[in-house]
Amino acid sequence: MATIYRFSWKRMFIHHPHLRFDGLYAARNTYVRTGVVEFTNHEPVHLVSYFRYYRFLPDGTFLYRTSPHVVSKVSKSMAQLPFSVACSGSGSAAGQCAAVKLPRNRGPGCPGGGKEWQAADKDRAAVLWGHYAVKGNKVHCTLVYPNSTSTELHCHLAMWSTHPGANNRLTIESIITRDREQGSTAEVVPQQDPNADEDAPSVKSHSRGLAPCVFVPWEQVHTSPLNKPSHEMDFMII
Repeated sequence: MATIYRFSWKRMFIHHPHLRFDGLYAARNTYVRTGVVEFTNHEPVHLVSYFRYYRFLPDGTFLYRTSPHVVSKVSKSMAQLPFSVACSGSGSAAGQCAAVKLPRNRGPGCPGGGKEWQAADKDRAAVLWGHYAVKGNKVHCTLVYPNSTSTELHCHLAMWSTHPGANNRLTIESIITRDREQGSTAEVVPQQDPNADEDAPSVKSHSRGLAPCVFVPWEQVHTSPLNKPSHEMDFMII
């Protein structure tokens, strides 16, 4: 405070990197996939697009989802806490348990039940959660895949801003999956070293889908340019 920001909390808030909690971070990734040739001499090519979504909570918990759907269709599932987070009994999520937890046994005859309820429940189940730690402008995220006690996902991110105080970008430096020994119950702690155990046989580094994340506030999820279709967002040079 004294040497860098001269005892100014406002200056520190503007210039010191920090995560934002009033929305979610979205990364749009694309790749080209060759199709199957049937009854034609032309080889079809498909442009595949998908998104990575991160939402950070003040208590050290983060929500994570990959989906082909645009931010306006995913924001509702990311705005609510998954059942396992909402009722875990820790941090700020514990106080939201009563407000978030909903009964799962609604049938077609119940108000709000039927196919719409099942679709919403399935949509929320697609959201994963884990823990993160911040060190300087680096964010280290770790989660364990559902129905697994041994497969972990580690994401190493870097915060930056397009203008002072924005904190509206996240660079995905690396995404690593790690398989622990079966039955291991070691507590998941975000790795502080992105290259730790990178050469271990149980560690796999992913090079696809590392596009930077853009921060989208909740009030802009329906107006964000990320909602545009592919023919307005992409072009191909042949």
